[in-house]
Amino acid sequence: MKFLFVFWLLFLAVILPAQTTFLPLTADYASFRGKEGQTYLEVYLTFYQNNLSYRPAENGKYRGEYLILVEISRGDSVFARDAIKRYSEISDSTDIQPNRQFMNQITFGVPPGKYTLRAVLRDLNSQRWGEFQMEVVARDYRGDSLQISDLQLSIRLSRSQENNEFTKNSFLVIPNPTLTYSVNLPVLYYYLEGYNMQYDSLHPGAYLTHCWITNTAGDTVRDYPVKTHTKPGRDVVIVGGYNIVTLHTGVYLFHIQVTDRDLKQTREATRRFTFLKPGETLPLQQNEKVVFRASEPPGLTEIFRNMSEEDLDREFECAKFIATDKEKHVYKTLDVKGKRDFLAEFWKKRDTNPETPVNEFRQDFLERMRYADQYFGRPKTRGALTDRGRVLLTYGRPSEIERHYMDIDAKPYEIWYYNELEGGVIFVFGDLTGFGDFQLIHSTHSKELYQPNWQQMIFRSGTPDVYEQH
Repeated sequence: MKFLFVFWLLFLAVILPAQTTFLPLTADYASFRGKEGQTYLEVYLTFYQNNLSYRPAENGKYRGEYLILVEISRGDSVFARDAIKRYSEISDSTDIQPNRQFMNQITFGVPPGKYTLRAVLRDLNSQRWGEFQMEVVARDYRGDSLQISDLQLSIRLSRSQENNEFTKNSFLVIPNPTLTYSVNLPVLYYYLEGYNMQYDSLHPGAYLTHCWITNTAGDTVRDYPVKTHTKPGRDVVIVGGYNIVTLHTGVYLFHIQVTDRDLKQTREATRRFTFLKPGETLPLQQNEKVVFRASEPPGLTEIFRNMSEEDLDREFECAKFIATDKEKHVYKTLDVKGKRDFLAEFWKKRDTNPETPVNEFRQDFLERMRYADQYFGRPKTRGALTDRGRVLLTYGRPSEIERHYMDIDAKPYEIWYYNELEGGVIFVFGDLTGFGDFQLIHSTHSKELYQPNWQQMIFRSGTPDVYEQH
């Protein structure tokens, strides 16, 4: 462990000051019951083969090598570190497949609680590197009541007698850290563990599982039959899979409900995933049910009277995108009561239909704010304050969104079209670092960043031949 710690420090000392080109790294995790009161945190890490550099090897082939270091910490205390060093050999460049992922998994045993997970990927040939950081929860599975683990979604699941990082309880479970499925990856597999069921070897009893899929508005789009299982003991392993190729492109939630029929207790686990289909773009939920469902009282003054100063500041932190310079200056000078009165007047002046008891303008703004926080957030940055969040709050919902997440030889990017704004404008957001942080890199709006050569930042070979400038 001491060697690993020293190596970690040397590793960071070398890469952090020097590297400017990043490797896209994606991470996810799930927690399971461990031994002696600990929780097992399984950390899943992946990146694409075409991001790894290869050099000639002595055997006449080409070799790529990489190192992944993972650290679990809380505040200034580090609870666990581990490293993976691996290599890949190919005969020539035709062996590099743009959709092939290098999948890795590291398992930690930690006390229950909340932690910060940090993973660093280093290409040992090019010295390029990537980093992924996220907050994780090691759930507490102590106690005797019915419990279920986190739900793990995977791309492959089968019986196996192998003994490697991806096998557990006689199953080979290949994780899906991107939580993305497509027509080329149409089967959603799931793995779950249940603990502390009522069991008698003479009368084992049964438990039930029920799976269904909803969209982000809560509508059920797939409902699968309830299954009955004979209990093998107090603890059970629950696995399965469903072909979801008929889904439309979108963001969904997979639900599983586990019921101990003898205890008459039910537990539920949910996991978000994305399905992508060629020719379909990911909608911005314009046609789905409103996410914000709070009833709007008749008076704005009453609304803000019950809000804390923290909540008031959080709302104006986003409202400042549509505020005047004078309004932003005034807000900074106010006490709590002043902020409440200010916000009531701020939204009243912008009410598009003063005759109704609901301030439709504010309600629509809050819906967009909540959407941005939910889908655009990054570690330590709320979604409404990202570039996409700012544009969504400033200019409203786009007429159309063109998403490019899996293009060959290109970084992920999005093009937002506003057909009714200034005669038609676009906003281009690019994930330049590979960490899911989409930055505004070009717009034809008169008040926004204008970089007509933005394609050079996205496409490794420059401007794509098929792209037409709008």
